[in-house]
Formats: sequence, structure tokens, C-alpha cells
Amino acid sequence: MDADATRTQCLSQLRWKLALSYTAVTVGALLAVALVIIIASAVILVAMTNSGSLPVRLVDTAKVEYAPSLRPYLEDSPSDVEGIAAWLGRCDRTTSRCCG
Repeated sequence: MDADATRTQCLSQLRWKLALSYTAVTVGALLAVALVIIIASAVILVAMTNSGSLPVRLVDTAKVEYAPSLRPYLEDSPSDVEGIAAWLGRCDRTTSRCCG
């Protein structure tokens, strides 16, 4: 009986060691994947920002989509700040579309 108890105790300890080992490896792998994704995203963002294509695309989009509806507010001198604020208040924040 004593041998069976010892064997059971050894197997129990081994199970806990294996469970902790598997948990540690899984958590480490998930952290490594998350780190790779974060680094890749940062590299892509820096590359896009430094290449000049992102700012150019943002300005082009603003010219096409927003400038025509903002033109009446910006033509006056000084600009109609209250009108611009009202225009911004009408913007749909979920679709990035504004109701000119």
C-alpha cells in the first residue's frame, strides 16, 4: 500500500508540474504573438506615416468629402466658427460621413 501511495503522490506532483508547465508555455506563446502583432502594427504605421502616403490620402479625402460642405463657413472673414461647430455636431461619428 505504501508503494501505491508514494506512486500516486509522485504522479500527482507530476500532473501539477505538467499543468503549470503547459500553462506557462501557452501564456508565453500568447504574449509572444501579441508582441509580434503590436510591433508589426507599429512598424506599418511608422512606415505609412513616414512615406507620405497617409497624410496625402487624408488631405485628398478631406478635400473631396468635407471641403465642399465646409466652404460656406470658411469663405467669410473671419470664418463662421459657430457654423463650423454646428456642422461638426451634425457629423455621424460612426460612419465618418457628414450631412453637409
